[in-house]
Amino acid sequence: LGDGPMRSVFEQAGIDTIVLGDRSPLALPGAVRRLARLVRHRGIEVIVSFNTPTDRTAAQLAGACTGVPVVIWFMSVAIALIPFPPPVSLTPAFVKRLASYVPNVVTVRRAAALLSLSAAVSRSFAEHLRLPVDRFVPVPPGLPASFYEPPLDRCGLEALRRELVLGAGGPVLLNVGSLIGLKGQQVL
Repeated sequence: LGDGPMRSVFEQAGIDTIVLGDRSPLALPGAVRRLARLVRHRGIEVIVSFNTPTDRTAAQLAGACTGVPVVIWFMSVAIALIPFPPPVSLTPAFVKRLASYVPNVVTVRRAAALLSLSAAVSRSFAEHLRLPVDRFVPVPPGLPASFYEPPLDRCGLEALRRELVLGAGGPVLLNVGSLIGLKGQQVL
């Protein structure tokens, strides 16, 4: 719906991008109308939407208006509806999350297919949305790690640990992504 940081990358690659409007609930009807028009005029056969409830809602409404199936691809684990411990007062963020829960569940249940990044993401959203886990089809991204570099033998691994000044101890973990409490990195 809104503009994103990858837009210029797609445009540089010659892939057409269209920004339909901002992501606010008030802009949703206009965005859905423009999206449905785009689906009809371009002969779109499948609409693919990703993680966010706003995107899923717009996709499902456009799909309902045009008769085009919608596939949702979940890329990260679900964020719990009610945090633990629950908030002491009803903060605006909590009220917004609570208000979006019903449309979120409805849009997901109407999807033609539910894809996920992994089995863990499937389980997370199945539990969060109270759906059978077999509704989700895990589709891992990219290529296997073996494509990028052959596994190191013991000597190669020891040399790499020396080069990176890691010592000879236990495993070394690399976290790629934001440090967010909901991801559980603190438990690693």
